[in-house]
Amino acid sequence: YSNASEYNTDADLSGALSLAIDGNVYVLKTGGEIIKLFKSKAEPFQMTDMAVDTATVTQLFTSIELNNLYLLDPVNKRVIIALKEQNGNARYSGQVVFDGLEGVKDLHVDKSEDKLYLLTESAIYQIDL
Repeated sequence: YSNASEYNTDADLSGALSLAIDGNVYVLKTGGEIIKLFKSKAEPFQMTDMAVDTATVTQLFTSIELNNLYLLDPVNKRVIIALKEQNGNARYSGQVVFDGLEGVKDLHVDKSEDKLYLLTESAIYQIDL
């Protein structure tokens, strides 16, 4: 192992809430802003066709196997789904509403099972995608 080295060279990460990596590094900040880093530099990133507000999003999830970004919005009881596009941006493609669940804290997507998992303080819920 080598010593730790700083990856980010030019992005302001203050207010960061969540991090997801798929080759790019996506950082979700307070207020719903997403910063995308590639090879330690901030890249232009835009979420287009957003039909919903992302101001209350608290968690971000993606992986190299997934074609989507998943954004947890516990205030509005939903997971916002955005398709990763070839141009490096993402486009709103839908949402999963989990009305009736309180206190959702985190999410995970299993591509091989096509399932969305939601974590509360007392349980894990599974939703078919």
